[in-house]
Amino acid sequence: PGYEFVGWKMLGGSVLNEETILNENTWLFPVFEEKSFEIQFVTNGDTTIDPISILHTESLILPDYTPEKEGYDFVGWYFDLELTQNADQVTLLTSDITLYGCWTPKIYKLTFYISESTQIMVNFKAGDTVIPYEPLYPQDFTGWIEADLNVLFDFSSMPQRDVTVYMKTGTNE
Repeated sequence: PGYEFVGWKMLGGSVLNEETILNENTWLFPVFEEKSFEIQFVTNGDTTIDPISILHTESLILPDYTPEKEGYDFVGWYFDLELTQNADQVTLLTSDITLYGCWTPKIYKLTFYISESTQIMVNFKAGDTVIPYEPLYPQDFTGWIEADLNVLFDFSSMPQRDVTVYMKTGTNE
């Protein structure tokens, strides 16, 4: 596997062809050529990777082929569209293959900064809706703001980044 028969050669290295006439007993040796296989990448992401060709005896280092997708972390390559057969490293290919990219949404942190000693952290994915923490104290609590912003934070569609929000009260407006 991985090699293709291309002909015969004689002991001296001469290659046999249709016009070769053998007048005496001689040794013949098979000549093989190493096959090359094409690897297609279906990234399922924001970037594309051009197909590559490698020889049968070459190893494919999959971390060298890592696509990108905004808001997602790349999990790895799979041999099947259903993403059930993981392709950690492909070696000694015997046919052309297609690899499929698998992703998981990035997880971000939302920190409700209550005081120097008290913070509440919540994990979220971009686009999630988060129900904000409602403190019982102070009485004049009006909502949550990011540092240096005086606009109440919108928790209905979370951004693609970590967020820290601070209490907004009637006294710090």
